[in-house]
Amino acid sequence: MNIGIDIDDTIIETAEFVTPRLSEFLSPNKDASKNNPFPSDPRLAADKAREMIFNKEAFEKIMSEIPPKPDAKKIIGKLKAEGHKIIIITARDESVYKGAFEFSSCQLKKLGIEYDKLFCSFDKRKICAEEKIDLFIDDSVENLQMVKGAVKKVLLFNSKANKKQECGFTRVSSWKEIYDFINTVKI
Repeated sequence: MNIGIDIDDTIIETAEFVTPRLSEFLSPNKDASKNNPFPSDPRLAADKAREMIFNKEAFEKIMSEIPPKPDAKKIIGKLKAEGHKIIIITARDESVYKGAFEFSSCQLKKLGIEYDKLFCSFDKRKICAEEKIDLFIDDSVENLQMVKGAVKKVLLFNSKANKKQECGFTRVSSWKEIYDFINTVKI
């Protein structure tokens, strides 16, 4: 099976780690973004440019310190050992993050995450279609809506940012749940 996997808040604990740092950077509006690293609060609209600067300047330093989600390394390694093809598809790209591909590759290696291919692009649907992804796992409802139709199944990894979103996608809260899903559902 070809399994597509997002990085941020799917393999690693991005929101928990980045949110406080982004809040500090975006001060004085820091209280409004405490629970969401990618705020949509209208009061923060003026901070979008500053957020882009944060991404370019602080991305590598902060992101290199983020730990993986529990069991991510173990389960992804197990899936790869069982013959599944692991395709990492992240929205980190050069328009937002400098050196996104190189950094993501090094980060995954440092964390011991095994994979077959890595793509850094906002167009996850195109990559899923080209790579013939059977199952795509992401924490973003919008990304799953985008790839729907290009993949056979999707899983939404629960996060603070998506927990209140109605979507109809199968939700998972752990890598063990993902492994169990793969081994019990025909794809």
